[in-house]
Amino acid sequence: MVGMPGTLGTGRLALYRLTFGAFLSLFSLGCESGEAVVSAPVAPAAQVSPSEVPGRPFHEGQTWIGQYDCAQGTTELRLRIRAVRGNAVDSIFEFRHVPSGAFGQFTLSGTINGAGGHVVLEPGEWLERPRNYVMVGMDGTLSPSGDTFTGRITEEGCGGFSLRREG
Repeated sequence: MVGMPGTLGTGRLALYRLTFGAFLSLFSLGCESGEAVVSAPVAPAAQVSPSEVPGRPFHEGQTWIGQYDCAQGTTELRLRIRAVRGNAVDSIFEFRHVPSGAFGQFTLSGTINGAGGHVVLEPGEWLERPRNYVMVGMDGTLSPSGDTFTGRITEEGCGGFSLRREG
């Protein structure tokens, strides 16, 4: 007969407590009937924050920096990753056109095709809009190393973009 955890039988049950990391394991042995109930130590699952999942090309809090070309000319670009859920990406497209001093930012969201590193991001809403600018989308590919993201700006009259992961 096996007693309840935390109780001791009359010579028939021995209770041992073992700690393993942050886990407490109890061994209850029934000596008379030959029954044994074992709760073995379990290694804690690796604690990986959603922003640091191995193999995921974009991580929450990550910043990609570089430039893109559109009608105004070469423009500095900072792509800030706000959230990643499965293959869905939520980001902020932040740009600065140095010659004119224009600065703006808007949201982008889209998907990552994990197999080929293909990423499509569509514009959402303006956070800060300069005069005479429109929101643009991005269609590109991540390098196999995950350090660069290159492709084209989807607005007519625009060309390519090239970003590298910051940090």
